[in-house]
Amino acid sequence: MENKSVWKSVKTSIGFAKKKFLPLLAIILIVSVTELIIGGISTYLIYSISASLMAQILVQMLLNLLIFPFLVIWVTYYFREWKASNQLA
Repeated sequence: MENKSVWKSVKTSIGFAKKKFLPLLAIILIVSVTELIIGGISTYLIYSISASLMAQILVQMLLNLLIFPFLVIWVTYYFREWKASNQLA
């Protein structure tokens, strides 16, 4: 974070998490519930076609491969927006 040391970056992140706890929790819950629903549907569909555990594992891995970066991008966007609004104020 802008050529800061690790500890200053961690301190900034902790401050952000404390001030924006509920919105961050909401983002994480929304993404988690969405992943849970998609995962449940995919599990049902895979097991209705095949009993292969490997197919289920691969689908879960692909789902996480798609969803986790989306969560990181969403939180990063929210952090940058918060940071810009605090610098202007």
